[in-house]
Amino acid sequence: MDDVPAPGGRPAVPPVAEQLRGQLIGLVKLLHNQLEQYSGDRGLTAPQSLAMFQLGRSDATPMRDLAGSLRFDPSYVTALADGLESLGLVERQPHPEDRRIKLLVLTMHGHAVRSELIDALNEGMPGIAALDPREQRTLVELLGRMLDAAGGTAWGTC
Repeated sequence: MDDVPAPGGRPAVPPVAEQLRGQLIGLVKLLHNQLEQYSGDRGLTAPQSLAMFQLGRSDATPMRDLAGSLRFDPSYVTALADGLESLGLVERQPHPEDRRIKLLVLTMHGHAVRSELIDALNEGMPGIAALDPREQRTLVELLGRMLDAAGGTAWGTC
């Protein structure tokens, strides 16, 4: 079947591309809802959980680096840090070489809550059990190629 140009002379989007986009958006919505639920169960917001995922990837993270990796405004990261600190999940520490830089470090309690959240998310991954290990590896490869082509980056392991 020939693709009919879209209005305005643009090339038509192939039906499979529309189907893929719809499925990816549906999956993102499921994952977001799941993150909000599991975060809320632990007294956190979804952005606070995302911050904790990033903070757990290193010993200490400058607040400006966290803002960059999450693509959040630095003032919003200050508010996130305030909330996480009030829950006893992170501590602010001065940078050893530049006291103007504030580092965020997960507390022991923060590490425990982060692990709990990751376990819950991994166990409840929507639809992943419907794929066998070979299909899961193929999906990882395909999504990686899509991200590379789009100039995006994967979060890697939380």
